[in-house]
Amino acid sequence: MRGRYTTPFQLATTYDGNPLEDHQSFMLNSSIRNSDWVTLFAPEPARRRTVSDSTTLIGPRGPETPNRAEEEGDYVVPVGFGWRCVTLTVAMPRNDAEEAAVRKVLEGPESTVRRLADDGEDTERPVRLKVELWVNGSKRGACREAERRVDRLTADRPSVRVTGTTLRQRRGSVPPTSRWHMYRIPTWGQHFLTSPLKELWVAAGGADVQRSVRLPITSSAEQAEAAFKREDGGGVPFEEGVHSVRRGIAPAADPSDRAETPWWNIRTGTPLRLASILAIVVCGWVARSVPWPWTAAFALPLAAASWYWGKWLTGNAERSWLVRFSAGSMVVLAIVITGYFMLGSAPSSGITASTVLFPVGAWLAALGSWHACRSSRVAQNAVALSPVLILPLPWVIPFFAQFLQSGYLHDNFGIPTSAVSIDPNWTYLIALRPAFFCACVIFICLGMTGWARYFYWNGRGKAYAIAMIACVAAVYLLTIIVASLQGVSEAASRAADSAVAGRDPDPYFGINGNLFCIRPVVNDPAVTNGPLPKDYPVLVFERAGDEVWAWDPRREVSSVAPSPALHVKADHVTTWAPTSGERPCAGDQKG
Repeated sequence: MRGRYTTPFQLATTYDGNPLEDHQSFMLNSSIRNSDWVTLFAPEPARRRTVSDSTTLIGPRGPETPNRAEEEGDYVVPVGFGWRCVTLTVAMPRNDAEEAAVRKVLEGPESTVRRLADDGEDTERPVRLKVELWVNGSKRGACREAERRVDRLTADRPSVRVTGTTLRQRRGSVPPTSRWHMYRIPTWGQHFLTSPLKELWVAAGGADVQRSVRLPITSSAEQAEAAFKREDGGGVPFEEGVHSVRRGIAPAADPSDRAETPWWNIRTGTPLRLASILAIVVCGWVARSVPWPWTAAFALPLAAASWYWGKWLTGNAERSWLVRFSAGSMVVLAIVITGYFMLGSAPSSGITASTVLFPVGAWLAALGSWHACRSSRVAQNAVALSPVLILPLPWVIPFFAQFLQSGYLHDNFGIPTSAVSIDPNWTYLIALRPAFFCACVIFICLGMTGWARYFYWNGRGKAYAIAMIACVAAVYLLTIIVASLQGVSEAASRAADSAVAGRDPDPYFGINGNLFCIRPVVNDPAVTNGPLPKDYPVLVFERAGDEVWAWDPRREVSSVAPSPALHVKADHVTTWAPTSGERPCAGDQKG
C-alpha cells in the first residue's frame, strides 16, 4: 500500500499505530509527548500537525521518508490558511539516472514526486512524473506559480517539461465540531416565569463548572455525558442528577462547500449579514439626528435584526426565544452604538469616510503583514530579530528627538540645544508622533508586500515589487521627517510672534521660554552678539550651563536677516520678570 495523504484539515485517529477512541480524536491525550507536536504557526511549510490548545487536536507527525509518496504509512502535508496543492505532470526522456536526478531536485518539504504508470519499457515513450507541489498564497495563480517553480528547478534540463497542471481541491476538511460544557443544574427556575431566565443563565455559562469537551457536531448529549465521565481530568466529577451538559452557543455548521463557494455567494449568508451591519449602523446614525419621539420608531427594525442575528449566532442547537433574542441584541446594540456615537457625531463626510475606512485599511494591512511574515525567514528568526530591532530604540528615538529640538532652538533662535535645560521625558515624547507615523508607514508597506507575496508577486515581478514598495516607504518616511521639521519651524514661528507681541510663548515639549528683563551686574560684561537691551524684555529659555542665552525680539523685527542670539556669563547679569506698562524694564530689578 502506498503512502496515504493526511490532508491539511483531517483530525488524527491514530497515534504510534494505536487507534484512538472517538472522543480522544478531538481531545488532547496527556500521554502524548510535547516533542511529538510542533506549533501550528511554525514558519516551516512542511511542519507536522499540531495543537494550539486542548480543544484543537490535529494529528501527530508522520514518518520522515526520502520518498514519502512510495512508502508505507501516513505522512502529513502542509497545513494552515492559504496552502494550495497543485498537481503537475512532468514529462522527460526515459533515462534512469536522469530521472533520479530530477526526482531529487523536485522532491522537498513542500512537494512529493511519484512515477505514473506507463506502457512497459518502451524507450521511445517519455517518462511521466506526478509532482504534487504545495504553494502558499491565493488560489488564483497557484497553478502558474507551481509551474514556474518546477521550470526554475529544472532550468538546466531543457528536456524536462511540464505538460499539465491541476489545482487539487481540499479533501477531508475539518469535521464540524461542537463544544460541550458541563454545568451544575440550578435549583431555582421551576416557575414558568423564571424558567426562561434559568435557560438564559445556563446558556450564558453562569452555571458552568469549567469543564468542556469538543465532539463531532452530530454527537448527542448522552455521548457528551459519557465523554465527561471517561475524561474527568482531575476536575469536578460528573454526577447524575447534579450535573448536566449543554452545547456551546455557536452558528450552525456551514452546509456550503468552501472550496467551491466563495464568501460573497448568497448561499453563505455573508452578504446578507454585511448588509444588515451597514443598515444597523445607518439606523444608529439617523437615530442621533432625529427628535426623541421618532427614535422609538427604530425599535421594531432593530428588534427584527436582533432576532435574525440571534437565530444565526445560536443556530447549532434549539434555543429558547430569550436566549436567541439576547444573543442577537448584544450584537445589534454594539453596532447601533458605533453608528450613534461615531458616525452620528461626525462633522463632515471626510471624517465619516475615515471612520469607516480606517478599520478596513488596518485589517487589510494586518492581514497583509501576516502574509508577509508567516512561513518566511523573518518568522523563522523572529526570536533573534526582535532584540536587534528593539534594543536600538532607546538610542534612535532620543537622537531623532534632539534633532527636532535642535531645529526648534538652533535653526529658529540661534540657541544651541546644550544651553537649554529640557526634561528627558520630553525628549522621548517629542519624537513619539513622527515615530508612530513612521511605524504606520512600515506597517502598511509590509502589508503591501504580504499581499504581493500572497498573489505570487504577480508572476516574475518579485524584485520589481520589492523595489517599488521600498521606494514608496522611503518617500513617505522622508516626507514624515520633512513634515516634522516643518511642524517644529511653525511652532518656533508662533513662539517668536508671541515674544514680539510681548507675551510668553507656549511651552513646546519641555522647551519653556519666557520674557525676562536683563541687566549687567559688572562693568562692561563680555556679551556675544550684544549689546544687552535694558529697556525691554528678551526671550530667555531655561539655561543648562553657566551662560544666559537670550533672543532679542525687537532686533529680529528691525533686521532684514535673522539675527543671532546673544549670550553672556550668568554671573555677570541678573534677570527678572518684566512689569506692565510702556517701559516694563525701566523700574527696579526684582531679583
